[in-house]
Amino acid sequence: MKTLVIKSGVPIPPSNFGKRGSPLQDVLKSMEVNQMFEVDKWKEVSGVKAAAKAVGAQVCSRKLESGKIGVWRTA
Repeated sequence: MKTLVIKSGVPIPPSNFGKRGSPLQDVLKSMEVNQMFEVDKWKEVSGVKAAAKAVGAQVCSRKLESGKIGVWRTA
């Protein structure tokens, strides 16, 4: 295992979360409730949920028969 170096006095940089926007945030803002889109992997859903939170939307996800994951805007 790599040796970790503990440091003190290093300021935390400001967060850019939700400030610059992203194409995914733009998509979520343009969606109406009950509209959906598909993603290929479950790993992508966490990014979708973070983007939804940033724009004040709520989403849910379900595995589809095709093997993809459907993401619905619920609010």
